[in-house]
Amino acid sequence: MIKVKVNRSNNGIIWEMTVEGHEFSEPGLEGIVCASVSTAIIVTTNAIKFLRGNEDIEIKVSRGYFKIHAIKYDVTIVKLLENLEYTLDELKKQYDQQISISKIVGDNFKIWTD
Repeated sequence: MIKVKVNRSNNGIIWEMTVEGHEFSEPGLEGIVCASVSTAIIVTTNAIKFLRGNEDIEIKVSRGYFKIHAIKYDVTIVKLLENLEYTLDELKKQYDQQISISKIVGDNFKIWTD
């Protein structure tokens, strides 16, 4: 199962997302969910890097694990992370047995604005 964790501040800003695990689908669907999740993550991180640079986010990637942490944020980063969350929510609707999403709200974060 692919496990997604979305961390938001009390004012609703996504400051960190973690995705880990692997899908184990029924025959004929092998890899579709992982490929879809991976594509959404890659497009989001590439867009942030292209539009804002590497200084505003921390990214950790290893086999079956991805974490993005906003160090600084602006409208671009906020909207791209919200879009990633939306995309993963939509994938969960289609592949409920392969994706779990937990959403945490709290002020246990370190984020700065310009």
